[in-house]
Amino acid sequence: MINMDLFDMIFTQKDIENIAKNIKTIRLAYGYKTQLDFALALDPNARYPGLSHDMIKKYESGSYPITEQAVRLISSLTLFPFEDIVFGNLDDLEPDSLVLGSDEELDFTSEDFLQSVVDDMNKIFPLFSDESLMKNELFARAMNICKTRLNVVNFKEEDMNDAINSFSQFICSESYLNIMSLLGRLYATYIYKGIDKESFEELKSKDFKDTFEYAKEVHKRIGYSENCVKEAKRRYLDAYNCVLTKCMQEAAKEDKYKDYVYYYLGVRYYFGIMDNDITKLCDEDMNSFGINMLDCLDIIGNKYAKHFKETLKP
Repeated sequence: MINMDLFDMIFTQKDIENIAKNIKTIRLAYGYKTQLDFALALDPNARYPGLSHDMIKKYESGSYPITEQAVRLISSLTLFPFEDIVFGNLDDLEPDSLVLGSDEELDFTSEDFLQSVVDDMNKIFPLFSDESLMKNELFARAMNICKTRLNVVNFKEEDMNDAINSFSQFICSESYLNIMSLLGRLYATYIYKGIDKESFEELKSKDFKDTFEYAKEVHKRIGYSENCVKEAKRRYLDAYNCVLTKCMQEAAKEDKYKDYVYYYLGVRYYFGIMDNDITKLCDEDMNSFGINMLDCLDIIGNKYAKHFKETLKP
């Protein structure tokens, strides 16, 4: 695995000890008595290995060399400036004096939330076209489906397949790229369908003190339906893995699109759109590998990786 620590700011031991003290102060100010509760609040969906319970415990001990990336994540999620966490004195913060997150209950089944997911998918998996390509009837038809039938909350899988089939009948690099993008979006719907919606419906009547309390409960419910998600992923890969690999190979033949292909590979690792038996990695390790790959691509100027990180910025 690529070690992104090589690109991080190197903290002195004095800095590390100050960061440790400030992280603990922030945790207690937000009312989290245990490091486990704080870790779950910061990262309820376990997207960042650097924010796990074990890592928070190590950071607070002052004996572990925390990375710049981890500090910046904590800064973004707690709304404390990076410089204050590293160099400041937060001793004036009183325990239980702050509330982490919004007081508004987050409804993962609402139309607004689902539309926000669709909007993010449009940004993460862009479509490619130009005027000359739109003169082709099949390509234009596929793009029209994408704009009119897929840019809504509850689009149908047959609409997605209709667009993919139309692109596949007009062979060009942009068709391969668009099939890759559509299959990326389709994966998100497969996984979402694999989660038990009734569990989320039950949560609506509960009174959580803030968004993070709700997210913690949601994360537990997702854990209960883990087998359903795994089955959804298996069905997806059985149907589309070979198609994805072929499209990436063909699109990479054109130099101007190699950046997107490299970026897409990183995204596949990030979201776990890979066969675990082939990669020999669990989903958490694939996610870590994807984060490192996208960070490296951003550093060398890959605009898609940069945009991805901005889109999913905490």
